[in-house]
Amino acid sequence: MKNIHRFITLIAAGLLLSTPASVVALGAWTGKPLSAMQVETNQYEPGDIQTHRIYLSTTGYRAESLGADGLISIIDYRQHLCWFVQKDGTYIEDPLDPASGYCSPVEVPAAMEPRADLGGVLSTQPCDGYDLSRQLGTETVNGRNAQKWACGHSPTRKEATHWFDPVLKLVVREKTDDGTTIEIRNIQFAPQPASLFRLPSGLTRVPRLKMPF
Repeated sequence: MKNIHRFITLIAAGLLLSTPASVVALGAWTGKPLSAMQVETNQYEPGDIQTHRIYLSTTGYRAESLGADGLISIIDYRQHLCWFVQKDGTYIEDPLDPASGYCSPVEVPAAMEPRADLGGVLSTQPCDGYDLSRQLGTETVNGRNAQKWACGHSPTRKEATHWFDPVLKLVVREKTDDGTTIEIRNIQFAPQPASLFRLPSGLTRVPRLKMPF
């Protein structure tokens, strides 16, 4: 699974703070439907913790920010659409690029778009999309045994770290090359209501944000 979700999440958080998004960009989910908590921290800003409740099914993706911004990000895989719902009753819509799995509430220059070929948390194998990998041993993540992997990307010479749960067959923690750690906790496999992946009624559509904010 493509991990651009972190990028949209960070953009979306900044968007809401300035106007009262591991991006929401994921290849269509083919695994078991699940819900989980996603927690993001950065080693350079340890007090800035972003927590989301996420839901995944083969038809859609949803992330609900548990912070003050209250942003809800939704992907409808069937319609190839992404929606970013804000607390003030407005939403931003952006087509989901089926090739890259990328969408954003912000008009991002092509040079700044995150790489869609490198997997992260919730990937079904460690170092998905990276051309270099080596196992560093095992560690405990939230009480479960996980394999620790170093994942390298030759063109950039940057390295990420993945913690892969071999029983769940998912990457449950990632430390990116910029010092951000994304961790998936309390994973529960269960069917998810289709309504989670639909745009709520009664909202007002607004244009995508332009940079700089």
